[in-house]
Amino acid sequence: QIGNLTKLINLNLLSNKISGSLPSQMGKLTSLRVLMLNFNKLSGSIPSDFGSMTSLQGLYLSDNQLTGTIPSSLGNLKSLKSINFSNNALTGGIPSQLGSLTKLVILNFSNNDLSGSIPSTLGSLTNLVEFRVGNNGLSGKLPSQLSNLTKLYYFTLNNNQFYGEIPSGYKNLKNVAGLDIGNNCLRASDSAVRTWLASRDPDWESNQTNCGTPEITLD
Repeated sequence: QIGNLTKLINLNLLSNKISGSLPSQMGKLTSLRVLMLNFNKLSGSIPSDFGSMTSLQGLYLSDNQLTGTIPSSLGNLKSLKSINFSNNALTGGIPSQLGSLTKLVILNFSNNDLSGSIPSTLGSLTNLVEFRVGNNGLSGKLPSQLSNLTKLYYFTLNNNQFYGEIPSGYKNLKNVAGLDIGNNCLRASDSAVRTWLASRDPDWESNQTNCGTPEITLD
């Protein structure tokens, strides 16, 4: 019946012991601006109906036991400024549709089981201050488009399977103070990028320890 509260603006149930799944009927809460269900024992998947809560500015589902994928329908939430799904067991990739959330300031998907690469469309999130996707199973090369995120302060990519050259444009992320790219397989040959990295994550190179075991071919 919670879907009947169509004039509700703020729903705060954080830090309880609520279990069970998220009701899809919550998608009917089209006036809701803030949904805080973090620090509970919620399980199951995030309903795609959540993409109908078009007034939503803050969506907090962190520190639960959620599984399944991140719905691509969340790309409809054009008013969203903060999204935090950290510390769950979400799988699948980061939907490219999230690149349409141009008001987003905080994106935190850290400590899940996400896979696939970072969509280049996230380079459109030019208001982002926090971009946290550490401790997942993400892979691939880092998209050069993230160099557009010049307001970034926290940028954490640690403990994934990213590989290859760090794009030269990342040296323009001058506001980054909290950087962690350790335990990947990244490299940097651009001297300006190396200077930028050294000033923010001095041990970055020695911590590229997730390169796997090199194959040995015997003649």
